[in-house]
Formats: sequence, C-alpha cells, structure tokens
Amino acid sequence: MTKKIRIKQPDQKTVADLSRGLGITPVTAGLLVNRGITSLPAARVFLRESLTDIRTPAVIRDMDGAVRRITEAILKGQKILVFGDYDADGITATALLLNFLKTTGADVSWYIPHRIMEGYGLKPEQIISGAIKPDTGLIITVDCGSSSRSAAAACREAGIDLIITDHHQIAAPFPESCAVVNPAREDCASGLTMLAGVGVAFYLIIALRTHLRDQGFWKNRPEPNLKQYCDLVAIGTVADIVPLVGENRVFTRTGLELINDLPRPGIQALLQAAKIKKRPLVAEDIAYVIAPRINAAGRIDHARVALELLLATEPEEARRTAVLLNKLNAKRQLFEEEVADEIERAMADAPSLLRERKTLVLAHRQWHPGIIGIVASRTVRKYHLPTALIAINGDLGVGSARSIPGVNLYDAMTQCSDLFEDFGGHARAAGFKIRRENIARFEKQFEFVVRRDARPEDFVPTVEVDGLLPLDRISEQLLGEIESLQPFGEQNPEPVFVAENVQVTSSFLINGRHQKMALTQGRGAGPGINAIRFNAPAGQEELRRFRKVVFRLRRENWNGKKTAQIVVEETEGS
Repeated sequence: MTKKIRIKQPDQKTVADLSRGLGITPVTAGLLVNRGITSLPAARVFLRESLTDIRTPAVIRDMDGAVRRITEAILKGQKILVFGDYDADGITATALLLNFLKTTGADVSWYIPHRIMEGYGLKPEQIISGAIKPDTGLIITVDCGSSSRSAAAACREAGIDLIITDHHQIAAPFPESCAVVNPAREDCASGLTMLAGVGVAFYLIIALRTHLRDQGFWKNRPEPNLKQYCDLVAIGTVADIVPLVGENRVFTRTGLELINDLPRPGIQALLQAAKIKKRPLVAEDIAYVIAPRINAAGRIDHARVALELLLATEPEEARRTAVLLNKLNAKRQLFEEEVADEIERAMADAPSLLRERKTLVLAHRQWHPGIIGIVASRTVRKYHLPTALIAINGDLGVGSARSIPGVNLYDAMTQCSDLFEDFGGHARAAGFKIRRENIARFEKQFEFVVRRDARPEDFVPTVEVDGLLPLDRISEQLLGEIESLQPFGEQNPEPVFVAENVQVTSSFLINGRHQKMALTQGRGAGPGINAIRFNAPAGQEELRRFRKVVFRLRRENWNGKKTAQIVVEETEGS
C-alpha cells in the first residue's frame, strides 16, 4: 500500500454515552465523535437540524445597511445590477439574488465578467468604459468584491452605490461602499466564515424579505418561500468545497431534497443531458455531475450559458441550454486530458523532480487558463506535492495553485507575492498572475518556503480511517445511520473504514477496469458482501486475500433491491 493509514481513536466513554443516549450503534457514535460531536445535545442537533436552526442574518456585520439600501432601490425603482463571479458559486448566487429581486418587482439585471478577457472581480474599467451602464443606481456583488478597492472608487466617481457580498479572505481597509457583507471580516463575530458566496447571498435575501415584511411590502404581492432557493444554495456550496457543517449542511440537505423531489427546469434538463437516472442524488452527484457542467461555461466559454440554464422556466429552453453545457463540459474534459498528459510526459522526462522537490511549478504557452486549476488538483492527488500550473499568454502568465493537508498555500504564496501582478486564495487553493520573467524566481521561492515550513510527514499521503469495522458488523441499521449523517463533504467526510484479513470469494472485471468482488472474513462467513473497486490496479483481480481493505459503505440498488455494498478505496495485499 502506497498510502499511510491513520485510524482515528475516538474516546470510548464518549462513544458509549452517545450510543446509549441516542440508541445508535457504537460505530455511528464513533463517527460522530470523530467529527467533533461529543455531547448528546450537539448530536441531536446534528442529526435533526433544519432551516429553523440557522443563525439570524443580523449577526453578520453590515447586513442591516445592505438591506436598507436595497429596499430603497426597490421602492424608488432604481436600476440594480447583480455582479457575480464566473464559477458555480458565483453563478448560483447571481441566479438566487436575481430570482428574489424579481419577485419584488425590482428593476434588476446582471453582469458576470469573462474569465479570460476580464478576469476575476469588479474592476474600474468596467465602470469607466460603460460596460456597466452609467444609469445603474446600485451594484450588488456576489461571491466577489472584497478586494475591489479601485473599482469601489470608480463607482463612487460615477455616482453608483455599491454593496459587496462575499466570503473570501478580506483585509482592511475595506472597499468604500454602502456595505461589505462578508463573514470573513475580522470585525464580524457571526461565526459564519464557512459560508460560500451563495450562502452569504441567501442570508441577504432572508434579511431582505424580513425587512420588507416589516415595511408591509408583501401585503399586495405574494411573499416568496425562500426554501425554493436552497437547490441553488446547495449547488454553489458543494461546488465551492466549503465545510458541509452547520448552516451549509442544512442548506445542502434541503437543496438536495428539492433537486430529488421537484428540480427546477434547468437542473432537470442538465441531469437528462448528462444521462443521470439514479435517485436519490447526493452531494457527491452535485460535485461530480452538476457543478462541473455549470463551471464548464465560465471555463471554456462564458458563464452566461450556465446562468441562463438556472434561470430557465421553459423545459425546451432548458433542454437546449443543457445540451450546450454538456458539450462545453466535454470540451473542458478534453482540454484537461491534454494538459494532464503533458504533465505526465514532463514527469517521465525529469524523474528527479519527484525525488528532489517538495513543490511542482509548471508553465506552458498552450494551456487553457480556464482548466489549469482542475488539473492542478489532479496533479496534487497523484504526486502529493503543492502544485502551481501557469498558462502563459505573451509576457503574462495566469496561474492556479493547489496544496496538500499541512501546507497552507495562502501563507506560502503570500511570501512570494512580490513576484505576482495579482494574487488571492485560501489554505488549499490560490490564483495569481505573474510576468513570464518572474516564473523561475517564483519556482525557487515557492520551493524554499514550502521546504522550510512543512514537516516531512506532510509529504506522506495519508488515508484517514474512522475505525476498524469487521464485515459481520455491517447491518441494515448501520447503513441507515450512516445515511443520516449526509450530506458528506468538507469537514463532514463520508465515513471510511478498514477491515483486516479479508478473503475474496469471487472476483471479475467490468469494462476491463472495475473489479467486482464478494468479500468475507473468516471461515463459514457465507457468500460474502458485494464489493467494487473502481479503476482497480492491474492484476488485482487475481488476489484472493488482503491483509487490509480500506472502504466506504453504501447501499447498492439493483433491480429494486437494496443491499450493502463495499466501495474499496485501498488494499494491502496478502
């Protein structure tokens, strides 16, 4: 096995107390403790929390000022522009705010910049050039704006009010505006720093609906049910890989219920175009089916395509847009494979890189800047090294970096920031612009910083395992309890177990790649539990015994019958 297994060791007294108090298996109680849930009240909230349990919007700094200014714009008929980002988080946030403001009768439009031509965030040239209409009275940013100080000054010069809603890291002085609604502000005590941009936008419309209700606004028009927007919140939240805990978990769970029960036309069309028939969909399906297709628009073409899909009300309109998005996603996948293959060749041509380096910095003139972030993530998963990929265009490079657990990428990149034209990000991901002549210096500086600050163990890939689980302890009750912990994602990962001394009673390949097995432990254990290993290593199907099997536990739905299925992640041979 090439990866180190670390088995978590939850406090056994706490496990026993939770198991007895909640009437759940000790295995599930251990999963709760592993996720930091150690008291009966906290566990009950985690298992049953709903929209009624979320914190009030009033705890977010500047929320009141934002709500009052938007209300003024609605009542006075001023032109409102929603300015969003071009990724799934920004697109869903834009769709959410547009939909809500339209229910108020507001004069509202939208603007999402082109990823390649304009880049990230609100910029002064968009105000000065007239790309944003000069008769706009109010701009509301979603999922961006925290670093747009010069653009805020341009808005002020043009007589346009600005409200910023965002979740990215922000440093004082803040852009001059009517309000900066960002839980990441140091002076914001909301405790909602885990929200995605769409989560902040959702909190804004919660506060706005309440304020309008207090003004008697809804007496003459239907008051919108905000639960209907949770599908958008779920998609943006999962896509942005923010922690699926607290409010994010509630929003995602509620959104998945909507997607499974009565999806909006655009989502229904997208699932049909992707030929997804399984139900119910889970957070993983958002991450690997829905979000990549929404993101493909901004990466390959323009994010307006994805926004139009989410705003579509007619099935035929939604179908046409979904087909286009599916084609863009296929094109995105092709570009990714081309870049990934080039990186493979580079590693093969210079094998000493992987022996000598603690980082990878690679640049190329023909790489598409819209997809290098995805390939950087793939490269990190394969080589377990902090990685920066740079797409060069003329004298300027656009870079995307990803990191490993234990290496704070934002801190490391900050120590190289004098080499960048622009830079932003967080602990595991960052984006930057760099002049071509500075790339070699960045490569050396990045390597120096990471090598100096990281620990040797940070570069050993580790599989975090929730505990030993003998196969005979797998039961219908345990399967149901594990499902109650969903949705799974960042900081609430899908449980991973390890079983020892496992026998393979049958094994064959599907499509030449995926290994179907039946696994048992000990003699007389019966026919075994169904198992599958996707993209199994060559020769694996010949083995009849494993010292260790690392696996996830799921239900398999075959011909209407649900049974336990082991999804094998890693094995240690006999």
